[in-house]
Amino acid sequence: MHARVLSGKVQAEAFEEFERVIEESVLPCAREQQGFRGGRGQVDRETGCGVLITYWERAEDLSATERDGYLNTQVARIVSYLDGPAVRESYEVDPRLVHSDDQAGALH
Repeated sequence: MHARVLSGKVQAEAFEEFERVIEESVLPCAREQQGFRGGRGQVDRETGCGVLITYWERAEDLSATERDGYLNTQVARIVSYLDGPAVRESYEVDPRLVHSDDQAGALH
């Protein structure tokens, strides 16, 4: 499994709208992508710093979303709510550190 991490700082006055766009636009589109396996979101409301982590079955699935414009489209939907750029990183997920009953912060 592979993960993409998008991190950034959400503008304080934009939290509610940012969350609405994630729930109503970004996640439904993610669910339609081949290999999408779920995601997690965490935010510190005091600092505005947050991360959105999406999980992908294969590295090829994650890469395909970068080549076909999916990722750029989703970032464009949220960038106006950020105070600065979004930082993107990709990782291979270590299966020894994954717990199926861990639902804290899970996005469905």
